[in-house]
Amino acid sequence: MVKIIIFEDEPAALRRIKRLMMEIRPEYKLVGDADNIADGIALLNQQDCQLILSDIQLSDGLCFEIFEKTKNKIPIIFITAYNEYAIKTFDFNGVHYLVKPLVKEKLHQALNKFEEQKIIQLNPELRNYFMKDEFAPNKKILSKIGNSTKVLDIKEIAITYFENRITRAVLFNGKEHYLDYSLNQLMDEFPHGMFYKINRQQIINKEVIKEFRKHPGNRIKVIPSLSFHTDLIVSKEKTPNFKNWFQS
Repeated sequence: MVKIIIFEDEPAALRRIKRLMMEIRPEYKLVGDADNIADGIALLNQQDCQLILSDIQLSDGLCFEIFEKTKNKIPIIFITAYNEYAIKTFDFNGVHYLVKPLVKEKLHQALNKFEEQKIIQLNPELRNYFMKDEFAPNKKILSKIGNSTKVLDIKEIAITYFENRITRAVLFNGKEHYLDYSLNQLMDEFPHGMFYKINRQQIINKEVIKEFRKHPGNRIKVIPSLSFHTDLIVSKEKTPNFKNWFQS
């Protein structure tokens, strides 16, 4: 279980973060929140966690004071209305920087980034959590066609993509199946060490990658080991994390 702490001094913003976390990562557990520096320091000193979601401007100052005084090493997703602190967050183990108003898709991307980073490999508890489904032989996805339902083994899925308002899975044998899932829902089901959402429309299995090449616009073009009808392009913002994921 991933335990999280939230630092936020605006009640409405705190409620929104909690609600979105319940929708995106219901398996995560909130173990505490604070709206000021003193309570934040006390909370970090008393409570173990693996991820912090923090506003920068709290009721009595900047959150950085909490992390300085506790010598914090826990990954942080910063959620703030202030653009000017983006670079400074790198000094405090920042995983991502989200600007208010908080958008569900952006938070989902930040959580994916947290889960993909190699820092999880340094923590046995987190490693076990994220790898628990990696080799599960019975992990399944359902494909519905009319009144019939076909059970797909996740390990057989090479590529999933969203096109013309339909989600499809391409198996390693070349067959395609319709899925009644969004790509974000699939990423919640897929083992993150095995699958990567390379852009808004496509998810790939690591095993389908034959090679990858540089692509215009600081992007990456993935060459799959099977025939696919369109290019697999890693978006610019995902390129650095894609390389880390592939090498892990």
